[in-house]
Amino acid sequence: MGEIIYEVVQRYLNYSNKQGPGEAGKKLHVVNVTIHRPIISGTRCPLKRLAALVHKLLEPFPKKVSSFVQDTWDLLRKLPKTVQPGSELISLDVKDLYTNIDNDLGFKAVEYYMDKHPELTHNRLGKNFILRSLQTLQENILYEFNGEIYSQENGCAMGKDYGPTWATLAVGYLEETKLYPQIRRHYPTEIADKFEKDYQRFQDDTLLINEHGVSKDLILELFNNLHPQLEFTSENSETELPFLDVLITIQDTTIETQIYHKKTDSFNYLHFGSNHPWHTKRNIPYSLARRIRGIVSNKGHRIQSYLELRKRLITKKYPRPLIDDALKKAESTPRLTIINSGASKNAKEQTNITTLVTTHHPVLDKIGAEIITISARAGLDCLKGTKLVHAKRQPPNLKRLLTRTNIFTKPKKGVIMCNKPRCGLCIHGHNNLLEGESIKLKNGKVITANKLINCDSTNLVYCIICPKCSEFYVGECKTLRARMNLHRNHSNPGNITTPPLKVNQHLKTCADGHFLVFPFHVVHTNHQITREAYEKHFQKVLQPTLH
Repeated sequence: MGEIIYEVVQRYLNYSNKQGPGEAGKKLHVVNVTIHRPIISGTRCPLKRLAALVHKLLEPFPKKVSSFVQDTWDLLRKLPKTVQPGSELISLDVKDLYTNIDNDLGFKAVEYYMDKHPELTHNRLGKNFILRSLQTLQENILYEFNGEIYSQENGCAMGKDYGPTWATLAVGYLEETKLYPQIRRHYPTEIADKFEKDYQRFQDDTLLINEHGVSKDLILELFNNLHPQLEFTSENSETELPFLDVLITIQDTTIETQIYHKKTDSFNYLHFGSNHPWHTKRNIPYSLARRIRGIVSNKGHRIQSYLELRKRLITKKYPRPLIDDALKKAESTPRLTIINSGASKNAKEQTNITTLVTTHHPVLDKIGAEIITISARAGLDCLKGTKLVHAKRQPPNLKRLLTRTNIFTKPKKGVIMCNKPRCGLCIHGHNNLLEGESIKLKNGKVITANKLINCDSTNLVYCIICPKCSEFYVGECKTLRARMNLHRNHSNPGNITTPPLKVNQHLKTCADGHFLVFPFHVVHTNHQITREAYEKHFQKVLQPTLH
């Protein structure tokens, strides 16, 4: 299966490379930035599917990185309750992490963790497939900017499925092979062990509780020496510091936590009158209140956060009794239960779920519920041991209806038949049209189509070839089908008048009026002067003999 997917992607890339980088054959520029909108996207793109597969295969490995923080709840589980007097909080951030992880470092990191934890590697696809797939993906990161196609030379593009895993493993590899050994060379074992235990990282954001007076300048220097392309910046405080969505505070020797809101947070919660399932709108107040209950450790701060949340939800027209019930229910739940809820889930139970997904609509909701009920009563063998769940996806809003993702498919170029029953050019008529991406002329020169062209195309430069002696003619036309009808009429042996063009005179006597045509260049405008200029250019380059 893995080899098949890999070969399909390779064939796709080979085909794309033949077609050229852009609609007008523009050069493929090599850059080392990722500021442009990615154009490899869409679920039908083979590279997109391969990226999703690689992400799934690498998903278990970040959890084996000692500094790995999965989410807010994981951070709260790992934070100590108390610290030594005089401790300080240090936060480090990597500048442009994704684009500065070169391919060599990324491949080394992935291979390092796959060798360290071979039991996590897929038993059928294997290590070789993952590394080859990563190489294919990293070498084919393309971007579109101002009509030009760019290829990213190094680093991982933002938005890649496997990007967070790639970044986590790369920095984890540097930590285990360079950072921790350096710390142990500078400090005693006790301090080094405490450093590794208290050091937490979520992709490019790191948190360290410095309890033993380790030099901040030395820590920053060690981090900046991990890799020449990675630049770290640091921030420290003895009182409070934000990390993820948590504001960590040191009160004497106690660690307290609150919810951290950025200044740009608009608190734009879903309006209660929106077209969403009732259970979704009903659960929003409880979910927000539950988040406050889990993160905010001080009761006084928690009550203040509840009051602010209540005020915001009322402005979104949520019923006051619904809000009050949610706050009461959240406060009655033990904080440790909320924090540990994510860690206590049984992975086996999560996989034994069969989900029916429908777009939210009053009619579809009833149909979906009925299907679930009937399926449960039927007792089908394929559904034994599974839990049936009806999920509702959000219907497309106005923005989604008016905009679409720019799916990258390098434009096809070549000549194809329209296959209309009454078309004189196609196989159903006189079969004049030559199909293909390019043709080789009698004098050895090759002409290639610059766009996708068929019998209905307009504003063209075309090449007529005699099927008997392969002599050829280059001309221009506004409408391909009309011009070929004219050539066919003038070349007809039954026509007693002398054709005005040399090409028609030749076809009339040499090929009994039959000819082949290959339209190869679409002119960007419908002005005849422009078409004639292109015609003269190609006549000079190709040197046709029937003029």
